[in-house]
Amino acid sequence: VYAFTTEHNSSTVFRTNSQFARSFATDDARALMDAHCSPRASSSEKLRRYMGSLLTQPKKNVQKFYKTKYDEMFLRWKTPSIPEVKSTTLFSCMVARALSERHWIEEWAVITSKHISFYHPEIKKPRFRISLRGFFGARKLSDENKPNFPNHHFLEIETLGRNVYLMFLAESQRDLWINVLSKVPSAAGGGRLENQLVNNPPLSAGSKSSLSKGIGMDSLLAFEDPSDEFLHKSTVWSCKQRRILNCRNFVFTSLGQAGVQSKTCQPNEVASEALQKVLEPMEHSEEANLRAFLDSASALKAVNVSDMPESERLPFFLNLYHIMVMHAFLVLGVPDSAFKWASFFNMISYQCSDEIFSLTELEHSIVRANMSSPSQFVAKFVLPKSDYDFALKRSDYRINFALNCGSLSNPKMVPVYRSETINEQLDATVRNYVKQSVKVKKNIGGGNVLVVLPRICYWYASDFGRGRAVDVVYLVKKYLDKNIQELLPDKLSEGDWFSTGAITVKYLHYNYQCRHLTLLQDSS
Repeated sequence: VYAFTTEHNSSTVFRTNSQFARSFATDDARALMDAHCSPRASSSEKLRRYMGSLLTQPKKNVQKFYKTKYDEMFLRWKTPSIPEVKSTTLFSCMVARALSERHWIEEWAVITSKHISFYHPEIKKPRFRISLRGFFGARKLSDENKPNFPNHHFLEIETLGRNVYLMFLAESQRDLWINVLSKVPSAAGGGRLENQLVNNPPLSAGSKSSLSKGIGMDSLLAFEDPSDEFLHKSTVWSCKQRRILNCRNFVFTSLGQAGVQSKTCQPNEVASEALQKVLEPMEHSEEANLRAFLDSASALKAVNVSDMPESERLPFFLNLYHIMVMHAFLVLGVPDSAFKWASFFNMISYQCSDEIFSLTELEHSIVRANMSSPSQFVAKFVLPKSDYDFALKRSDYRINFALNCGSLSNPKMVPVYRSETINEQLDATVRNYVKQSVKVKKNIGGGNVLVVLPRICYWYASDFGRGRAVDVVYLVKKYLDKNIQELLPDKLSEGDWFSTGAITVKYLHYNYQCRHLTLLQDSS
């Protein structure tokens, strides 16, 4: 069943797809959505969008709908028989719980002294449960953050990794929930929240983070499985193996509005703030800083990069890559073997700019979209073949050094890339990378020179000119210290130096062990 707001936002009506089709011809709209909607959008989301596109046409409005039974049924179920112990039940009523920004489900919700449980009205086993040991608070949704559901009322329940959103038919029911939950001890300090819940704003966006060594969060989790707490399989997207990581907050105004960007939401500023929070250690509460970072990561859902010039998209996506890497490491841990890399990097995903992409897709289908594929044999089987409208068209060998997945083969520190200094920062990144990994040694007896390069120079050799060893050495040479450059000839020539064996090139093995990244304060 789909919900529609009537003209002038006066009320909400509910219709099935077939009922909608009786009032509006849908053929043209379906073709339009298939052409302009992300191929990763779920079928139900595409259907929702093409219904909306029809209603924006002249002389189309929901007043044309005839009255149906669904208008009288929503959130009006009879009280079901729930097997919770009555003595521990603090409050219960019918609610709608958000499964994603555009999908709500009706459930009977029961608050006890230990849990908030959500039941299908006709099934006695709970299908979703929040442990109150991981409960941080509850608050009304502000007008600018709530969905467009006239005459309905909203509540946000805060846990460490995920906030849960509830819809109520009556404002009095919502306020009763706030009153009951205000008397529950919170994970924020074990104290009562009576004076904090209703008017407390979310955590300050300016808070700094102290997350570089990870967090022992078991006692703060509201869900038994951390993957349930920190990962989301959104019904808006055909996720397949992807799981959305920036899911702590739902951003109800973010979807289906690519090209309509808030003037107050500047993508590079949002990404820079999130990256600094996750990388820069500060002496504050680790739990509070983790929540502040997760809130900043969720804010990336609302940005729109489609209209940004490529010179601004490159620093945005480089910063976003490092945000996603550290986000995954913090809440899920690092992949502990090379065999787990493919599934890990193909699963970890972000929702951003009206799209969804995994870490692997961000690297190979967006940032390196116009660059060479890695030379490993296995790459052709594990790398996605996704296309994104905002993918970069630029080919720059320095990007290979800038993308840092946390491997011990890479530098430990990454900068916050900025559009006004991106060229200088990329040079500094290459210089820092080769300083720790490139070795040049001259054999005094034989007169030949051995050059040892990082493995990425072998995997992505085609990004360095014609892909020959001489092309790689030639481009890397200018980033070496002067005394090392002097060991190499002024003019590198395949025939004069490489074919005769005067220069030998070898490549380091890649280390699949990972570590947390830290912030490089000054990349120049």
